[in-house]
Amino acid sequence: LPAAAQGTPGERLRRVFADEWEARLRDSPLLATGVGDHRFDDRLQETGIAAERRRLESARAFLARARAVPRDSLTRDEQINRDIFERNAPEAVEESELGGWTLPITNREGFHTYFPQLADRVPLRTVQDYRNYISRLNGFRAYEAGFVEQMREGIRRGMVLPRISLDGIEATLEPHIVADPTKSLLCKPFAEFPATVPEAERAALAAAGR
Repeated sequence: LPAAAQGTPGERLRRVFADEWEARLRDSPLLATGVGDHRFDDRLQETGIAAERRRLESARAFLARARAVPRDSLTRDEQINRDIFERNAPEAVEESELGGWTLPITNREGFHTYFPQLADRVPLRTVQDYRNYISRLNGFRAYEAGFVEQMREGIRRGMVLPRISLDGIEATLEPHIVADPTKSLLCKPFAEFPATVPEAERAALAAAGR
């Protein structure tokens, strides 16, 4: 039997949950950083149509694995866990199938408002932390390009937000378009380093950040 089909029903279900969580952390590096898993601190989430298709197939596969575990053979607590998973996972699958990923921004939130907050969402205590941060800054163009690709697909499908709901969106974008990089919120970590970053490293880090 494949490894996923071995063990007691409870063990199989726990393996589904563990594998799904591991996949989620790998797919969402900022989530991983936020929960204290620092394996992917130099990365951003992959974006774009192909990435969304991959996520959909992964979600379908985990849901199928969970449903393959006989519910009646589980303890009451395990049944509750399975029921919660079976409620949430199909909603994520359906949202993806309906093309929710073609609408990654609103006039209030989205990657265009989250990314400028990056410095507040990641550790910045060591030289390696700063290098990871710079790596994520360097990854922004590909990250943004994937979202643009998703929105263009939404335009092709006619899946767009009502115009009135985007009134004023320029105000959430314009503050982050600066001629002088030191005026960007993203440059704040290079203006004042913590004592844990050696003085000899700071100039090079600041230059790379700019």
